[in-house]
Amino acid sequence: MARQPMLDKRAAAAIVLGLWVLYTAIYTAPLSEGWHAALELLPGLLAVAVLWRAGYRNGDWTVRAAPLSRPGLAALILVAPVLLAPILSGQWTGFDPLRTLLWPLASGVAQELFFRGALLPASIRLCGGRPLRGILLQAALFGLWHAPKAFLLTPAGISPWLGATALSVVPFLAGLGWGWQAHRDRTVVWAMGEHVLFLAIISLFGM
Repeated sequence: MARQPMLDKRAAAAIVLGLWVLYTAIYTAPLSEGWHAALELLPGLLAVAVLWRAGYRNGDWTVRAAPLSRPGLAALILVAPVLLAPILSGQWTGFDPLRTLLWPLASGVAQELFFRGALLPASIRLCGGRPLRGILLQAALFGLWHAPKAFLLTPAGISPWLGATALSVVPFLAGLGWGWQAHRDRTVVWAMGEHVLFLAIISLFGM
């Protein structure tokens, strides 16, 4: 006799949505990059564990390796210029092993594990199994996740509200592309790779 999941899938999805609050608090907290690298992985691991216990597998599961389709590749290509646009306002600061290699790897993996690995299938479930609505929801939450920190770090002379809004647009658009690709190909690996590469590149410009 098959073992029944301990959690209902919709209840598990709601828990993952609650973990978004925890992740936002960790990301916004004034911690060192080392602490951020260590703690940011926690919400993703917890969220994936919750979904696994609820029986998320196969069709609604993206935490696995799988080939990149041509449509998926097209989505990643479309995301690239959106991601790199912010460097136009940056200034070259050069290569630093921790800032350019370690921190982008830790943060990119943590973000994709949570947002596309767990929040994406949870969002689709909460949206009644409608993929486009779920992709839109996780992208909106990905953008909003950046807003509090952007609000606090907005330079003097610029409205914090304007800064938070502007700095939420890029991750929202990226979240749409990454979310669609992860759902289309049933894997978060490719979005994770592009995300890590993007963070490494912007680190060279002091961002």
